[in-house]
Amino acid sequence: MRHAIFVCAAATSLLLQACSGSAPAPTTAQPTSAPANTSGGAITAVAPTAAVAPTAAAPAPQPTRVPAAPALPGGAGSLNQGDVTRLAEAWAGARSYRMTLTNTGSSQTGDMVVEIVKPDRVHFKLTSRGQNIEIIQIGTDLYQNAGGQWVKMPPQAALPLSFDANDIVQSFNEQTSQGQTVTKGGLGLVDGAPCQEWISQGPDPSKGGTMCLGLLDDLPRQFKSTDGSTTMTFTDWNSAISIDPPI
Repeated sequence: MRHAIFVCAAATSLLLQACSGSAPAPTTAQPTSAPANTSGGAITAVAPTAAVAPTAAAPAPQPTRVPAAPALPGGAGSLNQGDVTRLAEAWAGARSYRMTLTNTGSSQTGDMVVEIVKPDRVHFKLTSRGQNIEIIQIGTDLYQNAGGQWVKMPPQAALPLSFDANDIVQSFNEQTSQGQTVTKGGLGLVDGAPCQEWISQGPDPSKGGTMCLGLLDDLPRQFKSTDGSTTMTFTDWNSAISIDPPI
């Protein structure tokens, strides 16, 4: 279900990796260095005592640079680099969210709900063809609901939930290099939140669709495939989602 629109490709790829256990472990966050002086004035040196050497000022932390996304072909409704960068940074900076997917395709009919709480908690629920699958992973601890009873499974590699803005922009670059175009459509409303439509089209119509992104926060609200078989709805951005060990 890797759709052409790059934001859905990033999210779907992440979820598919989570289910298969093939994703690499996330990197460990490094401690942040002390901030540099921002007063704008000169720094006055203090004469050290005979027993204490002066301490050098810590360098200012360097911001993460997101690679520029290529401009898309099209008219006044085409996207620009700033649009893509804002989405990438907003999504990468989100602490938590819930994604609900409904698929009515003949081979993949079912519903899926995925809750993500960074840096390392995910709750996955799938209902398809009369079967229910439910999995919780917290760090490397994995739990599965089998027949209504939770069991603890062998440890798995931690999921890469803390992907950064570069990953999203890179996914966008890959999609556009394969002939996809993404242009701005009309305004929409999802769960009471106004959003801007981004319409993806390309050589393969089955991979196109429309994503609606929040006007106030640049975060995905809903994706609908061109053929109408798949709908992804994103809710509860940065809300207090609880994912705890079930046993």
